[in-house]
Amino acid sequence: MIERIYFKDNLSFKNLSLEFKNGLVCFSGVSGAGKSVIFKSILAAFAMAESNAALLEVSVNDKLNSDLIDSDEINVFRVKKDKQTRYFINEQAVSKKLINEILANKIRYLSARNYDDFEPNYLLALLDKSIAIKDSEFNKILNEFKEDFSKLNELENKLKQLSEDEDKINDLRDFLKFEIEKIKKINPKENEYDELLAIKSKLSKQDKISNILEQCQGILHYENKVNELLKLLDIDNEFFQNTMYELNNIFYEAEQINDEYDIEYILNRLEELNYIIKKYSSIENAKEVLAKKQEELQEYENIEENIALLKSQIKLIKESLNTLANYLHDKRSKELILIEKEINDILKDLFLESLKLNLTKCTLNSTGLSLLNIDLKGAGFKEVSSGELNRLRLAFLCVFANRLSEFNGILFLDEIDANLSGKEAASIANVLQKLANNFQIFAITHMPYICAKANQHILVSKINDESSAKSIQGEEVQKELARMISDGSLDKAALEFVKNLLEKK
Repeated sequence: MIERIYFKDNLSFKNLSLEFKNGLVCFSGVSGAGKSVIFKSILAAFAMAESNAALLEVSVNDKLNSDLIDSDEINVFRVKKDKQTRYFINEQAVSKKLINEILANKIRYLSARNYDDFEPNYLLALLDKSIAIKDSEFNKILNEFKEDFSKLNELENKLKQLSEDEDKINDLRDFLKFEIEKIKKINPKENEYDELLAIKSKLSKQDKISNILEQCQGILHYENKVNELLKLLDIDNEFFQNTMYELNNIFYEAEQINDEYDIEYILNRLEELNYIIKKYSSIENAKEVLAKKQEELQEYENIEENIALLKSQIKLIKESLNTLANYLHDKRSKELILIEKEINDILKDLFLESLKLNLTKCTLNSTGLSLLNIDLKGAGFKEVSSGELNRLRLAFLCVFANRLSEFNGILFLDEIDANLSGKEAASIANVLQKLANNFQIFAITHMPYICAKANQHILVSKINDESSAKSIQGEEVQKELARMISDGSLDKAALEFVKNLLEKK
C-alpha cells in the first residue's frame, strides 16, 4: 500500500505531506482546490502521469518484484524535476519502463479508457485460477496441458525444420560428409600439436648444432696425445677417459637428431593441425564437432524415417491435448456460469444491463480449446460510455477479488460517480467498500456516498490561491458531506441526511 506522499512547488501547493491508510481513501473539496494535483502526483511517482513538482516522493510498503532494485521495508519512489524529469526508487535512478515492469498488475487507473481487464486470455487465466483454488485435479490437468503443449511446439518446430531440410538434404549431406572426412582424415591427437611444435623448435637449432659439432670433432684427434702426456707426467688418466667417453656419447646423440625425425612430415602435420585449430578453435572442440556432425548426418540419412516418427508423435500428443483441453473446457464452462451470475448481480446493483459470458470452442492453442467472449447485449466496448465501462470494470474486479486472494493492489478512481444519480453513486460506494478489502483505493469524488464509506477522507482546500490538504474525521467529515449535498449551505436537512448516511457505513 501507499503510506505517504510528499511534494513541493507543485502548482498551487507550496508543499504537501500526507499519510494514507489502507482501504478506501477519498479526496473531496470544491472544484479547483487541487484534488487532481494530489491524485496525479501519486500517479506521476509511478510514471503514469506528469508531475509539475520540483520534488515528489511516494512511500510504498510493498515488496518490489525486481532483481534490479534493492527492495526495502519501505520503498520510496521519487521524481525530481529541473531541466528534465528523473525517476528514482530508493535513491537508485530508474527508467519509466522499469517502473512500469515493477508495478505491472499492481496499479489500475480506472479513469483511462482501457480494455485490458476484458481481454479474453486475461479473463481466461483468472477463470482458471478461480477453479484451481478449489479443484486440485483441474490444476493438475491444466499444468499437464501446458507441459504437453510446450512439447507439441518443440516437435512441430523440429518437423518444420526437417521438412525444410529435406528439400536441400543432398547438399547438406554432401557438405557434412566432406567436413567429417576432413576431420577424420587429419585425425588429430590430444596434445599432438604442442608436442610437434616442441620438436620443430628443437630441429630449428639443429643446423647450428651440426656446424659447431663439426668444429668440435678435432678434440677427438688429440685423445691419444693427451693420454701420452698424462702417462709421462705420472697422472692417472681415468678422469680423462671418463670425460672422453661422455663426450663421445654427446656427439653421437647430437648427430642422430636429424635421423630420428622426418622434418617434412612434421611440417606437413603441423599445417594440417593448424587448419583444425583455426577452424574449430581447438583439437578438443574439433572432436566434439565431429561427433555432433556425425549425429546430424545420421539424422539426415534417416530423415524420412524421422519425419514419419515426428508426425506420429505429434498426432498422439494432439489427441492427448484434445482430451485434456475438453476436460478444461467443461470445467471452465460450469465455473463461468457462476461467475456470470456474480457479475450480473453486481451489475444489477450498479444499475447496469446484465451481460453474457460465452465460452465457445476454437482451434487448439496454448490455452486449450476455449474462447471467452463478453456479450454486452449486442453493444461493443467502444460503444459503452466511460462511466459504464468503469462500473463494468468494478464488477469484474469485485468478483475476482472475492475469489482470488492474490487479486489485490492499488486502484485509482477519478470521479467515477460523475453525472450519476444518487442511487447510482450509492451503489458504486457499496462496491468500493467491498473492493477495499483487497485494494487500497484512491478516489476523487463530488458526491457524499463514496466518502461516507471511506476509511480515510482527505479534504482539499484553497485559500488565497494556495492549496492545502488534510485528513478529516468526525464533525469535519459531516460538514464536508453536507456541503457536497447542499452546494455549500450547511442546512439542518443536509446534516441530518449525512448523519444517516454515515450510520449506514
